Amino acid sequence: MRDYVEQCLLQIDNMIRESTVVEYDLQNETACENEIRPGEFTPPPAKNQEHEAALTPTDVHDVHF
Repeated sequence: MRDYVEQCLLQIDNMIRESTVVEYDLQNETACENEIRPGEFTPPPAKNQEHEAALTPTDVHDVHF
């Protein structure tokens, strides 16, 4: 019985180690892809004059993302 439990614990430990390595690798790939390099930054659009002339606080003309 003890050998069985030890083998189970070893398998669990290996699974955790492997998943941690895979998750770490995925985070590093995502971080590299999301880095903003000089010249790749898109500045926000200029203020639209219509927004300043809104009639109510909920008067929305355009939404820019």
